[in-house]
Amino acid sequence: MVQSSALLQAAILVLTAAASDAFHSGPISAVPPGSSTRQAATARRPHTSHARRPTNSFFTGERAHDGSQSSVSLYPRPVTLNTISGRRAPGGGLGTSAKRISKPHHALRLTTIGVDAIDLVDKLREGLPYLGQVEHAELQRALAVALRVHGGTREGRERVAHSVSMCLILGELEMDVDALLAAILAGTLSPERGPVGVAGASSQDLQRRFGRRVVRLVESYEHVARLETLAQSYLRASSAAQGPEEAAEQLDRLRNLILSEVSDWRVVILRVASHLQLMRAAASAPAAANRERAQAAKALAHEALGVHAPLAHRLGIHQLVAELQDLAFARLYPRQNAAIRAQMAARAREYAAVLDRASAELTAALEADDEFMAQVESVSLAGRAKEPYSMWRKMLRTRCALADVHDAVALRVVFKARRRAGDGDAEYAARSTALCHDAMRIVRRLYPTLEGRFKDYVAAPKANGYRSLHATALMPRSDCSGGGADLAGAHPFEVQIRSFEMHQQASFGVASHFSYKGEGSMDWLAKAAPAAPAPAAAAAAAPAASGWGFVVPAEIADGRAFVNWLHNELQSRKVFVFGPDGLIWDLDKSATAADVARRVNIQRFYARAPRGGGGSASSVEIMVHGHQVPRDYALRNGDAISVMA
Repeated sequence: MVQSSALLQAAILVLTAAASDAFHSGPISAVPPGSSTRQAATARRPHTSHARRPTNSFFTGERAHDGSQSSVSLYPRPVTLNTISGRRAPGGGLGTSAKRISKPHHALRLTTIGVDAIDLVDKLREGLPYLGQVEHAELQRALAVALRVHGGTREGRERVAHSVSMCLILGELEMDVDALLAAILAGTLSPERGPVGVAGASSQDLQRRFGRRVVRLVESYEHVARLETLAQSYLRASSAAQGPEEAAEQLDRLRNLILSEVSDWRVVILRVASHLQLMRAAASAPAAANRERAQAAKALAHEALGVHAPLAHRLGIHQLVAELQDLAFARLYPRQNAAIRAQMAARAREYAAVLDRASAELTAALEADDEFMAQVESVSLAGRAKEPYSMWRKMLRTRCALADVHDAVALRVVFKARRRAGDGDAEYAARSTALCHDAMRIVRRLYPTLEGRFKDYVAAPKANGYRSLHATALMPRSDCSGGGADLAGAHPFEVQIRSFEMHQQASFGVASHFSYKGEGSMDWLAKAAPAAPAPAAAAAAAPAASGWGFVVPAEIADGRAFVNWLHNELQSRKVFVFGPDGLIWDLDKSATAADVARRVNIQRFYARAPRGGGGSASSVEIMVHGHQVPRDYALRNGDAISVMA
């Protein structure tokens, strides 16, 4: 043990020295007091972008001068973001191809204690080729801090390896350096104590080394992690008494609790990346021999489907959604997963051919229609083939075979109508509605459609406000797989057409919030859905509204902006606490301990009434985290409430 500790300290010194040599051109004392070394190197750091998501190609309303067609993005087909041939040079330009940097001659390999610190550095360099030398030096310094805090025990060293894997997942999204540093430093402020016990780093120390922005990310990550752990313990204890609807509502409240406590969307990605790495590790581990490990792996899978996949979906990071679902599906339903994958593998080439052909043909047809193109500012076309888990759920809902799932392949057309001078909202909305039908007529000129499969959710929106035109088109198999041209053997695929405003509401308004294909309840956003459909023009003009009557701003155009906006709304309007009944309570922001006492009294009254107890309930005293509080105590997110008669 003494020898292992000595080796670990030596490796930390090597990492720190190597990072300092790469980061400073002069002595450390040259950094002004009170400023971080990260701030001192800002001028030399190349620009690094925030997380990039796969974006859909689009073509404008005007023809291109060269007459060429724009490419069409197949969505959400996974896009590999970390296969960059070059890395950013320290001067900001594109340097030569990233190469594996040889180990310094004084590097120590810590194989005797189960962790090879230099190999972790190599993994970071190979997995993050878009970073420059300065950023990699910062990551090495963060790794040295993590090893110093966690490296004294086997569990701690596994925690460091987990953090590095989290960092590499963020690297697949080309996240910024602050997020990468936060991934490596996650858990260093409040580490889990092993048999010997370790002291965490201080916020002041991390701020001095890495800057305030990184510290805020780490603090927020650890705070949310503690809340999740507490919430899952409550949900597991009360799960036996919950029906499906109540369980879905509890998961919805847990997600809202997380978002209400997260002021930076990158913390959500950190939590998703952490859970994804746990899922990957569980999938690669040998089959669990004991019951506890098997149950823990299944619990991870349930959390992935109920919490983290919907959060990733809300941010629009579909490659993380798909992987979480795939891993959870394989863990919870291995036989069904294998069967669905085998059937889909047999049709994979056909699905891809349909997508490619339909995308090219529909793009050309839309561009060739001068009347339609003159009335729009832009058009985007996106395609997708269902993932195995989504396909399985669809088969369960519709009780059909895979061959009868008509939307296994789908294309979505989203356009932005031109606003004419003097247009009011009603006129603009009416023209957008008419353009939806014009685009559908273009589709029908290209392909026959199935009778009875046309759905006009524009004229008659769904109860949750969703608006779009849906039709099932037929592509002859000779067009996609070389078979006969008989239409009876045609391959069906779904076409969805909507305006930009309709798409915004579907993505960020009532229609989408965490209901995510049945993964949760509509909860607060759906409660205000109108009982009867509104007129089409008025509905198209109305902005996306929430269940509390506030409006999703028109400038919200991506998941990151929506999550940050939703955090502010939840913070100002709601408080989520753990009730004495073991459930997550959703209360108004102004709720106090007295409101909890009244609610407990009502619950006790109705619980006794069937047994003939009658009368008024006894008064109660409220305790928060085991401490009695006054009745005017203002409740805060994550308060664990108990009662004392």
